[in-house]
Amino acid sequence: MQTQLTRFPGYCSIQRLFFTRGRAKTMVLLALIGLTIPILKGQTYTGVFRTVPDNTAYHQFNRNGTGTGAAVYMNQLNTTNAILRLSSGTAVANENVVFTVENDGKMGIGTVNPLTKIHLEGSAGRFITLTRSGLAKNAHIGYGTANSGGIYLGTDDNTYIIWAQQNGRVGIGTTNPQAKLAVEGTVLAKEVKVKTDIAVPDYVFSPEYELPKLAEVEAYVKEHKHLPEIPSAKDIEKEGLDLAEMNLLLLKKVEELTLHMIELKKENEGQASLIANQQKELKGLKLVVVGHLNQ
Repeated sequence: MQTQLTRFPGYCSIQRLFFTRGRAKTMVLLALIGLTIPILKGQTYTGVFRTVPDNTAYHQFNRNGTGTGAAVYMNQLNTTNAILRLSSGTAVANENVVFTVENDGKMGIGTVNPLTKIHLEGSAGRFITLTRSGLAKNAHIGYGTANSGGIYLGTDDNTYIIWAQQNGRVGIGTTNPQAKLAVEGTVLAKEVKVKTDIAVPDYVFSPEYELPKLAEVEAYVKEHKHLPEIPSAKDIEKEGLDLAEMNLLLLKKVEELTLHMIELKKENEGQASLIANQQKELKGLKLVVVGHLNQ
């Protein structure tokens, strides 16, 4: 049997006893706590706390008390160095760091230089996974590389529900939005308000506006098979439909049609008055003729 005594000044001693029997060698680690000073209380120690090889026991910090404080405190007196760093696959400090808490309160996962309060960095697309008991699929928040890169909300089968690109475009059901908001599917809304810089066609009612003649409209429709200023079916199929522009164009056509109806009403009223006068004249002529015949 061999004995080796190691002292940590001020708080405890560690005595290692080695028992050798044949090829089997067993190390028993005994901690002899100092009698006058509580262990680790207010003491300073720099070193590595390492368990014996093949250790399977958990390391626990157990607090048994009635106070409101936490079980573990890590205080960094230096105002620039990190407070906590966790690494994997190495016994060397500050290598393979997977998690860090910096002095300014920023946390980094996959980076030791977090830029914000929470900074996630990695090569995989998914960064946050949400799981709900009873549901077949998980939800994921990630950062994809398709179409200049973007943040997405998706599911296990790589279905991208929402995709927000770096260029400011947002896609719902698509990873290639061609506008500020692109929806691959049906949109259901109680109200849709469109603000546009296109002039509202109230100018149609201005006295200076030249109302197209119905004969001109008829000729245009016969030739082009659609109303003037209104895009054709082929154009809409190719370019899509601008709701704001189309609604204002349709409003313009309704206003023009209203003016035509007003003119037709005036013409009809004039014709009705003319017919009524003609009927009076015919009635008077009839009386004259009948009077002559009776003489």
